[in-house]
Amino acid sequence: MSISDKFRRPTRIEWAPGVPTYYNPSEMVENHIDKGMVMSLYINEGSKYGPSAVLGFRSDGFEGWLNLPHHMVDMVRKILDDHDCIEDIKDGLVGYRIRTYKYDGKDYYTVDFGEYSAM
Repeated sequence: MSISDKFRRPTRIEWAPGVPTYYNPSEMVENHIDKGMVMSLYINEGSKYGPSAVLGFRSDGFEGWLNLPHHMVDMVRKILDDHDCIEDIKDGLVGYRIRTYKYDGKDYYTVDFGEYSAM
């Protein structure tokens, strides 16, 4: 493969939920949709508080957009720059799981990615 071919490959994932509903991690955990299939990822560059990572998901009959924690923006950028990761997402091989952790008595959230069949 030439260098030109490598950079000509698409890095976008064309997917949108039937009803464009946005969730935050706490809502997902409360509604027991804390794991599922990754359908899409993107960075919202126009967010009021700076760049924001967003995950498109399907889980137990639900689908929508999950606003990811701010600390995940760099990771999502790296995923979007990796053609193999994009192809795995498009092929339905990537899953997510929301993890809750406590810090100073407050609940915080992060999202782990992995093989969908293992989530």
